[in-house]
Amino acid sequence: MFEYTVHKVKNSIIVSNICYFESQGRTIVIHTITNQYTFYGKLSNLLDNESLSDFISIHKSYLVNKNYIERFTSHSVVLIGIDRVELPISPNKKMEVSEQLLKEWYDYYILFVFKCVSHICHLSVFQCVFTKEKRVGKIRHCPVYTLLHYK
Repeated sequence: MFEYTVHKVKNSIIVSNICYFESQGRTIVIHTITNQYTFYGKLSNLLDNESLSDFISIHKSYLVNKNYIERFTSHSVVLIGIDRVELPISPNKKMEVSEQLLKEWYDYYILFVFKCVSHICHLSVFQCVFTKEKRVGKIRHCPVYTLLHYK
């Protein structure tokens, strides 16, 4: 449970229902699939909360639940849901976010690559989804290629 206070009243939300937190000045907006809740606070204080271990800081204004990330590029993450929200990744957090998400999804990537290994064009499509690299000749810059060959 994530607990927060609004007007001296304690409220709680099941952590797995939270898609992401958004900072708007001194106000934090909690986005769930169905609702939004607001309270005063700092996003940086939420990073220390043990119940939010599945969350990743992608920007100074966003803390995202990794379980709701459908896909990511080097510039943004797209979240699962009706509206498929796309949130920006800060340029200075790009590498950290990519590494954390690749670590989380490593097993999925391996299965995907093995299924597509005989179809190099499929690997380049996969590469485009995660790095926005559109030239087939740049396969070595694909995160999966790097993980497979340098781990």
